[in-house]
Amino acid sequence: MSRVTASEIIDSVVGREFEIPCKTMQVILRTGSLIEPAPLFEGPGFIRSDRGGDMRFELLDQMKRTPDETMRTVATMRQDGNAFVVEAKAYNGVSWLGGWVAPSISWHDSGQPTIQGTFHQLTADFPKSLAERQTRITELHYPHKLAVPMTGLVEQHTLRGGSVENKSSWRDRHEFDFGGAKICLRHLDDPDRTIVSADFRDGFPPPQAEAWLDEALSFMLGWHVHHRVAVRYLEEKALLFIRKSSVQERTGMPTPVKLPEQQMAFWAIFERYLAHCEKQNRFAPPCELSHVWSEVLLASTGTVHSFVFALVAAIESLARQVGMPPTPSSTDSIVDLKKYVDAWTGDADVKHRALGLLSQLNAVPTTAILKALQAEGVVTEKQIRVWRELRNKLAHGGILDYYHEQLSNWRDSLVEMAYRLALRQIGYTGDILSHETMRATKFAWTAKPIGLC
Repeated sequence: MSRVTASEIIDSVVGREFEIPCKTMQVILRTGSLIEPAPLFEGPGFIRSDRGGDMRFELLDQMKRTPDETMRTVATMRQDGNAFVVEAKAYNGVSWLGGWVAPSISWHDSGQPTIQGTFHQLTADFPKSLAERQTRITELHYPHKLAVPMTGLVEQHTLRGGSVENKSSWRDRHEFDFGGAKICLRHLDDPDRTIVSADFRDGFPPPQAEAWLDEALSFMLGWHVHHRVAVRYLEEKALLFIRKSSVQERTGMPTPVKLPEQQMAFWAIFERYLAHCEKQNRFAPPCELSHVWSEVLLASTGTVHSFVFALVAAIESLARQVGMPPTPSSTDSIVDLKKYVDAWTGDADVKHRALGLLSQLNAVPTTAILKALQAEGVVTEKQIRVWRELRNKLAHGGILDYYHEQLSNWRDSLVEMAYRLALRQIGYTGDILSHETMRATKFAWTAKPIGLC
């Protein structure tokens, strides 16, 4: 049997439904960092998935047990806190590892159980083929042609009788250097997909780089972007990961730039966002900016009310991420006041509540931070006014009027405000799209000596 390559697996799963028949599968208990050597269940089965969802498995258990042993095994499976992985040997010779699994069980008339479950990730390693010469590179495969502006030009000439009969050209890739790591994005056909490759380097290693590239693409495209396959090309082998992916470009969030006019700004912001992720050095959970943005993207697919509510909350969080420390004089005064209340011998419940209120005095109001950012040129007075009015309304249980003539204008002001705060955080100045006017504009700000960090 010829050995299956990583490239063949990629072609069979990216953008496609797939099924992997397995001659043997095992459900194994994992305790801490150790995998128990003896499987709980073992037998033939299969792994299936649609174009981008979780992987599903089904295993027909063929282990010989007494009825009591079977019930003890089921009890182990149902204990809280137990984690399981699936090891599978496919008929084509590939060995797969799936995790994490919360298996379920059903029974046949024969008394043998069938084990089913889902997992987010399926992993295998492959010896590198002669064609796979790349080393210390991660490749991410997405099941769509991502709407990123490509700059690399391809020209095709059709010849007939030695003469050029037709010429055609298109752009299908973009490359740039990211602190010594070459990053390349390119489009492929049949099926439509995008491949993003990135060199390994210190500070930008897998799996962190894989997550950060997804987060940067999500920010730039305005929807949750997740790769389907990641391949890490090492010296002697390739590690392949099939993961749950996004297959629908569903969003209500506009993008930060206007394409194709602002394609250079697109890539400048993309690099800045990657640099911010690297600086934060967070993988799971993601950096705070990506976490907030994920909530906004999710809310953008719902009602206008939920979208506006999420933007209001995100703006407050983004402003506080920029931050402004309290003045030393106010800090000293609050400390003295806390000491005074702490020494008070009155009602203990009142004293506890008073100390709780005093602890909030040290926090700088979000409005003060936004005013400082207005002085920098980050946000506008109009945007702050819209945010304050909607925040006060929503904070006191108010419901937005879906038919209010200004509702879409409020939303657009909040979208632009959120983008400006995020761009300020990653240190970007340059061309952007104004969502209030839907025109290209310059985003320029100057840090003021006001204690912002």
